[in-house]
Amino acid sequence: MNCVRTAVSADAEAVATVTQEAFGGSHGEWVAQACRATPGEWRVLEHAGRIVSICRVQIHGIRVGRCEINKGDVGHVSTLPEFQGRGFGSELMRDTVAYLKEAHCQIGRLGGLIAFYSRFGWVPFPRRYYEFPLEAVRGGVQTLQPDEYLQPPKGFRGRIVPYDPARHHDGRVRLHEALNRTRSGSIVIAWGPAPSGGKADPDTTGLRLACEIEGEVAGYVFAFERPADHTAFEAQVEIGETAFDYEHPEALGALIAQVLRVAHERGAKRATGRLPFDERVESALRAAGVPYHLVEIHTAPASNMIRIVDLLALLKRIAPELEARLAASAVAEWRGQIAFCLDDGQSAVVEARGGSMSVWDCTSGEFRVDLDQATMLKLVLGLRSFGECAVVKGDGDGRFAADACNVLFPRQAAACGVWG
Repeated sequence: MNCVRTAVSADAEAVATVTQEAFGGSHGEWVAQACRATPGEWRVLEHAGRIVSICRVQIHGIRVGRCEINKGDVGHVSTLPEFQGRGFGSELMRDTVAYLKEAHCQIGRLGGLIAFYSRFGWVPFPRRYYEFPLEAVRGGVQTLQPDEYLQPPKGFRGRIVPYDPARHHDGRVRLHEALNRTRSGSIVIAWGPAPSGGKADPDTTGLRLACEIEGEVAGYVFAFERPADHTAFEAQVEIGETAFDYEHPEALGALIAQVLRVAHERGAKRATGRLPFDERVESALRAAGVPYHLVEIHTAPASNMIRIVDLLALLKRIAPELEARLAASAVAEWRGQIAFCLDDGQSAVVEARGGSMSVWDCTSGEFRVDLDQATMLKLVLGLRSFGECAVVKGDGDGRFAADACNVLFPRQAAACGVWG
């Protein structure tokens, strides 16, 4: 008899052993520390009293307008080699989907082989990132090396300094929230007080930086270094969290240029970053002379994948945002019912009546929209507008229903990295 349960601290060494033997490398100690620190994030499958399969489920709140949905991020899915091929990983994944629903997650995300995870309802979903090539640039007869063109913008009035967790904390919070509070798909962070003690020491890696202009934090960037490139989107030097003051876009350009100069000096051929696809970001990079590629990865044998765990709960969570969008539109008086039906059998009806929006469990309404899971989540996150990827079906005149759907699901400024 197998048992799937949430881990406890005493499971840390067994969890680390499964990961170490399944994946190799040297991160077993890190996994043991992580399991001891947050055992509630780990799920384990016991066979004959021995832990043979494990995974980690981290739950994050992410924004959709004024609302918040829960995403379960699944990782470290692994089985001891001698137990592979016996269905233990499959049993754990079936349990994981049920666990996500019990944990009130509306969506889930993971990365892995499509052939395996698609059996449990997971579908490929795009992943976005910036790639920064660190190579010579030729213009006419002149060739410039990265250390020549990655310089602070002309007339730059700021100072690039190591990030100080104590001194820069409040500025980080202010800039992060200003950049992300209206950005769909951005993570909701419960900010605590500024760190103290050893955690408050300024950065010494050269890759966590702040930009100060006239004594104020105008931007910051957190990057980190690996021994080598890991994947297409995980380069030797990868930029993670960053934010900047829209009034000082030169801060972002100077920060990214400095990180790239350090990466070049350390022998990296490129860097990657999870910055939002945003014209203000791109404009700041162009103004600073930073070359970049916008990359959106789609289906491959191994892919970023998502699962809409509970469509009904998802639409109920974002109903206040949908209601506000409709109220502010030219079709605010529209009244009707639209059934959203997914290809995995989930369905829910969105109804507008007298300026209010309600969501209920049903397979039919006056009108119907058939979608796959990936398209539905693109609409929720604003990565696509309704008119780009869906149509309204019904026996009556669906023009006003289609207009309403276009209002409910427009393109939105979106974050990167959280969902892919």
